[in-house]
Amino acid sequence: MPVHKHITSKKALQILERIKKICARLPGIEQVTDGHGHETFKVKNKSIIMMGENENGFGISLKADLNMQAALIEKGPYTRARYIGQHGWVSLTANDKLDYKEIEMIIVEAYRANAPKKLVKQLE
Repeated sequence: MPVHKHITSKKALQILERIKKICARLPGIEQVTDGHGHETFKVKNKSIIMMGENENGFGISLKADLNMQAALIEKGPYTRARYIGQHGWVSLTANDKLDYKEIEMIIVEAYRANAPKKLVKQLE
């Protein structure tokens, strides 16, 4: 398992591996560590997932459109992401119950909205 500068807890590393498995089937996704130490998944330089861990715990932020964001926040456990929530991003923490089927749906929708059409066609 790779070593991540800012993701070190066993639980956070397990979540990261689950996210990597979801992203592995999406053409053109790349994983990078951004300038703030977040593990970030991008398609053509557009971020769709950011994950990080600090002294307060682990968190994951997912790109959504504003309508999906409102629906996710209303049903919970999602919250509006700090700093980037105005762009539709939602966040979860390690304390939240993670529904990986729903997380996968959010990731795939973000991918479809942000990836070039050529890559999106490869999904079908």
